Amino acid sequence: MFTALDLVLFFIFWEAMLIPIYFLMGRWGGERRIYAALKFFLYTMAGSALMLVGILALAALNFQSTGVLTFDLFAFYDLPLRWAAQMWLFLAFVLAFAVKAPVWPLHTWLPDAYVESPTPVTILLAAVLSKMAIYGLIRFCLPLFPSAVEAAQPWLWLLAIVGILYGSLIALVQRDMKRLVAYSSLAHMGMIVAGVLAVNVQGIQGALVQSISHGLTVTALFTFVGLLEARRGTRLIEDFGGLWKSIPLLGTLLLTVIMASIGLPGLSGFPGEFTLLVGVFQESAAAAAFATLGVVLGAWYMLNLFRRAFTGPLHRAENRTLPDLGRREAAILVPLVILMLVIGLLPSLVLRPTDAAVGNLLHTTEGRSAVLQNSLPLAAIEDSNASASLDGSQ
Repeated sequence: MFTALDLVLFFIFWEAMLIPIYFLMGRWGGERRIYAALKFFLYTMAGSALMLVGILALAALNFQSTGVLTFDLFAFYDLPLRWAAQMWLFLAFVLAFAVKAPVWPLHTWLPDAYVESPTPVTILLAAVLSKMAIYGLIRFCLPLFPSAVEAAQPWLWLLAIVGILYGSLIALVQRDMKRLVAYSSLAHMGMIVAGVLAVNVQGIQGALVQSISHGLTVTALFTFVGLLEARRGTRLIEDFGGLWKSIPLLGTLLLTVIMASIGLPGLSGFPGEFTLLVGVFQESAAAAAFATLGVVLGAWYMLNLFRRAFTGPLHRAENRTLPDLGRREAAILVPLVILMLVIGLLPSLVLRPTDAAVGNLLHTTEGRSAVLQNSLPLAAIEDSNASASLDGSQ
């Protein structure tokens, strides 16, 4: 999907992802796995159907303009589009990506899907599939519909910020660790979407770094939840407490991952969040201020989770004899933590390779925006003439 430059191929692979996830979730999930799998499938299918309509409409408009039937992305970069056409096509694409990301209020499939899925499937959903939506926003929406993105930017920022604050506040009151991490993922994805919508170098590059960081941290967090559930048979935070005394190695790794998730300098969460917030601030100080509240709330609910589960006295006898970090578990978690440290200390490993690509994308977006604005005057002039005649008559 990431390498497809033909929109039909992109759509085929975009849809093909749903099939294995549906069966993995529906076969090996929790008690409400069928409900969660159907809800996930129907939500994503509805959004994808709109995107298919948008792809066919783009091809039809290009055929009318050039006489060539193609679904090549680069061919559509030269396609003149009126403002209304841009808006409708942009909505068709962005709704598909907003469902998959997800963006509030199209997120309601997320808690059920994340909680009812087995841990490896939850990791696939949170760490991989959600990033495909970010890729779609950057790759297709920005360069194809720049005027529509500019017009919709404040409203989409509003939805992203509501998602950040809503996900953070709901995470604060969760008793189930897996559901808490699920809502924290919603808040982080809202932050990434806000960075993309800044449509500048800092915003997009920060979103890319944060996408990688979130993929690492959410994988580790869901793995920790799965390991604790396997040891105790429960995910309720109140059933734990004082675990650092019985499983100190797991506790140390979990605390490191939590610090990376909340953006501690030196770990992977900091360069991504800081850079994208700088990008958002350049466009809107108010949007950046509200988005930054998500960082504060994220530190609150994640540190509160660790405090309740790992610090304090060991009240429950079942928690005294839990096995600590095993070799297989270390083989999963230690590389993730090392990557968090590497990206946190050397973010240029991600920023430098993506700099040219992001620059080219923004250059294409700005050039296409200028071309489209120059091709729109016919409608714009008609509107301005009508306004001028109305003013003259008054």
